[in-house]
Amino acid sequence: MKGLFSSLFSIGLIALPATASDLVRVVKVSEGGGINQMQPIEVKLANGYGVTITFFQSGQKIIKAWLNNPAFVVLDADGCLVGLSAKNCQTSGASVLHLKRIQDLPINGLPKTNFSLLTLVTHGTKGNGVYVFRIIKANTPGALVYEIMPSSPPVTAEFMQNDQMRELLLRGLEQALSSNDLAKRGQIQTDLRPKLLQFRDSLKKGSDILVALDQAQLDIDTLTLLIQLGKEQSNGSKH
Repeated sequence: MKGLFSSLFSIGLIALPATASDLVRVVKVSEGGGINQMQPIEVKLANGYGVTITFFQSGQKIIKAWLNNPAFVVLDADGCLVGLSAKNCQTSGASVLHLKRIQDLPINGLPKTNFSLLTLVTHGTKGNGVYVFRIIKANTPGALVYEIMPSSPPVTAEFMQNDQMRELLLRGLEQALSSNDLAKRGQIQTDLRPKLLQFRDSLKKGSDILVALDQAQLDIDTLTLLIQLGKEQSNGSKH
């Protein structure tokens, strides 16, 4: 059940997002780093806007960055990155990384693509972490900032053996499936629907919650969001 205890959330990035809350997306990570993520974090990069990735809340420092396709993206950081920073850089490691789209540059030997993988290596009190982002050319921005934050604490098995919690989860699942509410709240995966359907069907058959969660390849932070959605639905039904 190792996959339960790491999760990440996604954003996209000339028009601004509709509301102020859409400007920032939270990316939750396990304490040891994002080495168990299921897929790259998707970032839409538009002309005229940049994307900022901040590790302030996670307590980690970015020590190295690899950009597979530098033909349309440039990087800047608030500290020294191995292999990228000037020789006179005084601050070891960075807490903030900024991405900006540029006009495509012809680079010999580099195939022309509409995306680039960005890999960040970080160091923190719990050890090193590796985070992979998929930078995509876009016409319109989604969000402007990724805020990397610690993951929710593990949910105990005893907590999950509660009929009321199962009911909240089912309510939250129905809401997520009907309105794509998890995507709006920053869930990284672009299509969770098959996994959510599998999770819901397992719960209705009486499966243990944590076992069903693991079989559906969902993580603890998705579980937390589903519970929150269920609570909101329950509170709404009382009015």
